[in-house]
Amino acid sequence: MAGVLKKILIIEDEIYVVERIKSIIEKYNFSYDIASEAKKARELLLNHYDIVVTSIYVYGITSLEINKLAHDKNKDVLVIVTTNLSNIDLAQKTVKEGAFDYVIKPQELEKIESFIKFYLLTKA
Repeated sequence: MAGVLKKILIIEDEIYVVERIKSIIEKYNFSYDIASEAKKARELLLNHYDIVVTSIYVYGITSLEINKLAHDKNKDVLVIVTTNLSNIDLAQKTVKEGAFDYVIKPQELEKIESFIKFYLLTKA
């Protein structure tokens, strides 16, 4: 897999979160797509992604559905959920259903970089 361009999908409707995630992943050799609404997210999830970073809710879709769609296309996808404190229960349920982990936004967004490093170490 060395030399193969990895793909990340960011599903998020908060601009500051998208910008922070972009600044993290630009350090690595990844291509990325961004969806800020359900229709585009579902369309993009028809493609293979190595990592999906998703908000717990984007109008019209939840992290549970995103997790399922991402895993239907790539059983080894690393799904990371971003949430605020009021939605931790749904984030934990998404992890129980196969997502890798969740981070609380905005204070834990830096953890995404650790998850990317983990992915690169385990998928090298």
